[in-house]
Amino acid sequence: MQNRFVLPKIENGAFSPFAGVVFYPILLNSFSLTVTVRDGVAWEDDSGFGWAHFLEHANFQKTDRYASFLEIASLAESLGARISAFTTRDCVTYSIHAPSWSLEESFRIMTSLISHLNFEDDILDSEKEIIFQEMEREKANFRSYYVLFSESELLSPSMLGRYSLGSRESLLSINSANIADYKRRVYSRENICLTLCGGFDLETAQNLTGIFLESLPSAKVRLLQDYNPAKISERRRLYHCPSAANQVQMITYFRFPAVAYYDWLKASLVNTLLGVGFSSLFYKKLRHEQKLTYTTATQLKLYPVAGTFRLVLDLDPKSASFAENLIYNVIAELDDISENDFVLAKNKFWGDIAFKLSDMNSYGLFAARRQFMGEERLLLSNLYEELKNMSREELSAFAVKNFIRDNSIVCFAGSDEALNTVSKQ
Repeated sequence: MQNRFVLPKIENGAFSPFAGVVFYPILLNSFSLTVTVRDGVAWEDDSGFGWAHFLEHANFQKTDRYASFLEIASLAESLGARISAFTTRDCVTYSIHAPSWSLEESFRIMTSLISHLNFEDDILDSEKEIIFQEMEREKANFRSYYVLFSESELLSPSMLGRYSLGSRESLLSINSANIADYKRRVYSRENICLTLCGGFDLETAQNLTGIFLESLPSAKVRLLQDYNPAKISERRRLYHCPSAANQVQMITYFRFPAVAYYDWLKASLVNTLLGVGFSSLFYKKLRHEQKLTYTTATQLKLYPVAGTFRLVLDLDPKSASFAENLIYNVIAELDDISENDFVLAKNKFWGDIAFKLSDMNSYGLFAARRQFMGEERLLLSNLYEELKNMSREELSAFAVKNFIRDNSIVCFAGSDEALNTVSKQ
């Protein structure tokens, strides 16, 4: 197979006079405005457990400029914009994807969401009930809950391993005064990264960014606590869930230490090679050669202090032990992968980047995450050259060092009958 890498034909600049702000003036007719906050359970102390996620919800209910969530949503939609937010273990992200002509109004919406502090107790209390419903909904869905629970165990005992939604007790302690004080300390110029990608006028963007930053208070830069995870003593976990019928959901997690930029690239390529697409090594081995499972799903997740790689599949419980060993064997044999598989993985990875470039919202989130992880200026030309020049030996050495049994746990979620079969193997 020929190496078919092609650089996207875009402007590849990153320009901003402000700290923590990156502009990618790509010549397209839409843009993505993304604000990432140093928040989430990795940064929270016991008194603020789950407050990051709750604050993400509360920010949309009412602001100094907008009377309700409906008004915010209606205005965004009238601009042809999509507005969204989500909370991960280590950051909270707000994004607006909109046509280029709505840049000023989109900045006004984002500025209002991020800067307002006048919360009302009755609105906060109603939002708590929504979060409690969300907690119950997640616990009732074993296909998502046990995946989250497994990662929490792997990352514990650090703060990073806690449940992002918090607890009923911690959320019930929130009121308009203490959540405003929390936001004042966390949503500051020093703890926010802003990324703007797409088609926009650079001078206008700089002026609007200055107004946005001036609306925020100044505070100390938040520092993560030291990450010293306990050694994994019990590598196999069983989770009972009656709705799982006769199959088991198998979740294999690997944990590796904090990753620098080039290690992120290697970890992403391992993820692509092993589990992305129907031509991935896991899919070919598990589905086509062994007929063990219909689908495989892998995901690489990086945090400022650690990373995890996850494989999820459904299979007959009698095949659990064989599938588990096969997974480790595939990783151990990465030294022997063909040049064809290696180049195919590179092309798939670069194809994913090209897809993000065609969708400003996806690209904005990608660029913001890299900025948040410490790369202030992600240049696609550099990424392309490093990916193109990476050798199989480099990739295999990274995998052999990090994707090992001692850094992993294997979890099975299923009915009592299915788990009894697994436990006998």
